[in-house]
Amino acid sequence: MPGTEICYVGGDYRAATGRIVDDLVALGHRGFAYLGEATRHEPEVDRWEGFSAALDRFGLAVPAPACVRPEDLTAQWLDSTLAEGTTAILVESVNLLRVLAAMVKLRGLSIPADLSVVLLVDDPGSEIGPGPWASLHIPRNPMGRRAVRLLTALLTDPDGDYERQVLVPCTHTLEATVAPPRQ
Repeated sequence: MPGTEICYVGGDYRAATGRIVDDLVALGHRGFAYLGEATRHEPEVDRWEGFSAALDRFGLAVPAPACVRPEDLTAQWLDSTLAEGTTAILVESVNLLRVLAAMVKLRGLSIPADLSVVLLVDDPGSEIGPGPWASLHIPRNPMGRRAVRLLTALLTDPDGDYERQVLVPCTHTLEATVAPPRQ
């Protein structure tokens, strides 16, 4: 309905992705690639915007995002990305990570020695590869608690003066699949 305010609680993916880029730049990375899902929703758009805005802040080239279905990701994309000097790739989904990790292995490359990779969703554990992945951590429990509080407030005081669109900070880790780029 026009004029209706949508209430929500979500993760602050834009800021979190920007902080990941900040940390990668601090490690010495200057060549980046972005691997995203073909279907774009607000969380994916927010991640991309955080990534590109952070690169802009540093005056670094913002690559065209590769937004594809996992089955459409090609080894040629990886080859051209590496040939352009990419040392770090941010990946939006576990399915894309599976394909990327297999292609990197088939090329005889090593993560993170040859290429740093960060997953922009929670690490699936040992589901992909032998160990943990550098990843963005989505604060699901705090988001759920905040959503319940928002819903309770809306039900008890629909006209109350409180925040109705809430972004909860996300965290990240860069261990395991991130290293300074090779010189």
